[in-house]
Amino acid sequence: RLLTGEFLTRYVPTLGVEVHPLRFHTNHGIFVFNVWDCAGDPRFGGMRDGYYISADCCIYMFDVHTKSTRENLKNWYELFTKVRNVPSVVCGCKISNDINWHSDPSDATFAKDHEMGFLYVDAKSNYNFELPFLTFARKLSGFDDLVFVGAPPIEPPIASVEYEEQCPICGTVMA
Repeated sequence: RLLTGEFLTRYVPTLGVEVHPLRFHTNHGIFVFNVWDCAGDPRFGGMRDGYYISADCCIYMFDVHTKSTRENLKNWYELFTKVRNVPSVVCGCKISNDINWHSDPSDATFAKDHEMGFLYVDAKSNYNFELPFLTFARKLSGFDDLVFVGAPPIEPPIASVEYEEQCPICGTVMA
């Protein structure tokens, strides 16, 4: 969602790890997070320890509708913290998938027990989706007043190019 602005309805599980650079424009300049999306399924995890070594922060995510993902938080936490201890947040996701869904106070228990932040986020509705990154940008930069701002508009061109060529096959003029 943060890469393209689009919400993709088809689910494609991560195989191994995928790295996505996310750029955020702030009142203190551009911040880039290289997000390492590690496979949740143990069969596709590979050598996760190597991915964690240089991490500056961590987002643990679970699906609020799937008990096993909530229960796996402990495993993820233990795997990660044996390698790194960095600012972390737990995010309960997919809250818009059920109109009858209500927040559950126990969702935040794991985060509280391990002195981490907790948020509900939702890619489909874009609810709170940037908030973990804003929290980390403030913490890592030391700028408590840091806010995300819109990307600057693309400046108009300072030169124009006039170029025409005729297609050698069909004769169409291409500009």
